Amino acid sequence: MAAMDLGYKVQAIMHAIENPKEPGAMNTVTSLGHDQRHYVIVRGWLAYQLQGDLSIRAANKDQTSAPVNTRIEFL
Repeated sequence: MAAMDLGYKVQAIMHAIENPKEPGAMNTVTSLGHDQRHYVIVRGWLAYQLQGDLSIRAANKDQTSAPVNTRIEFL
């Protein structure tokens, strides 16, 4: 049961990252990050997501899509 709960939380974070302007998006991400059992994983996940998005922006210069820029601002 704990694995399913964690899975639902991961899915909620994925949704929040893709839709950062939705109410509660930041709270969704930080809620799992505050759990010490998962903090390192969540931090690494967000760091890699941000690194990937920054790489996309660097490669595309001024043509970066709005969702990528929004995600960068969110993370």
